[in-house]
Amino acid sequence: VTDDKTEVLIEKDDEWGDIKDMWMYNGNIYMVDAGKDELYKYLVAEGGYSAKTSYVKSGKADLAKASSMAIDKSVYVALGSRVLKYESGNSVGFSIKIPGGDDIEFDDIFTSEELDNIYLLDKESKKIFVVSKEGEFLKQISASVIGNATDFVVDQEEGSLLLVKDKIIRIIE
Repeated sequence: VTDDKTEVLIEKDDEWGDIKDMWMYNGNIYMVDAGKDELYKYLVAEGGYSAKTSYVKSGKADLAKASSMAIDKSVYVALGSRVLKYESGNSVGFSIKIPGGDDIEFDDIFTSEELDNIYLLDKESKKIFVVSKEGEFLKQISASVIGNATDFVVDQEEGSLLLVKDKIIRIIE
C-alpha cells in the first residue's frame, strides 16, 4: 500500500496514554487506554469520527493491566486474570472462575454477537479458555502453538484461528 492509498481517520491524541487495543462496533471505534485507565469511544459521524468521549460512565476503571478488548453488545476488557464487563458504559458485575486458574494472565480476548461464548487466550499456559457470557467456565483448548500467537479470532464455522508469525493456524478440536 502506498501513502496515497491511506487516510488518517483519527489523529494522534496527546492525551492518550498506553493504547492496548481497539475494536469497531456499529461503525464506532473503541480504544482501551491502560495508561489513562480509560475506554474511549469515537462515534461515526458525517465525514469521519467525532471527538473521543469516555465510554465508562460509572466510576473510574483500573485498566493498568489491560491487554485486550472485545465487543458484542457489551464491552469486555481482559485485565490480567480478570475480565471487566461494561454495558452502555456502566460496569457490570462479572467474574470468571477457571478451575486451578489462580496464576492465569489473559493475553487476548475474543467474542462477537454471533458467538455464544467468550474466548480468553493465555500464552503462558498455552490454552484458550472458553466461558459463557455470564462468566461460567465451559472448557479449555490446549495446543503448544497458542504460546506463540500474537492474535486470534474465533469463527463459528472455522473455529479458533491463531496468527503465529507469518501464518494463520486453525486449532482443530
